[in-house]
Amino acid sequence: MTDESLIIILRIFNYSKRFASPGKTVVQVALESEWDHWSQLRGDLSAYQAERSRVATEVLERLETQYPSISE
Repeated sequence: MTDESLIIILRIFNYSKRFASPGKTVVQVALESEWDHWSQLRGDLSAYQAERSRVATEVLERLETQYPSISE
């Protein structure tokens, strides 16, 4: 996930207090990815988790530019 033109789709669930604790909001992120990349990681749980964490960090970094302090 290094393409600068990557499209990140957000769904923000802040219309009900049932979704999250007070002062918090649920943000669902969707993005396109190559199936083969994730399929290859399927047999190695630690590699899959590391890649998932790396992608989550990158997505949060990108979202920080539009939504400062979202990581908090």
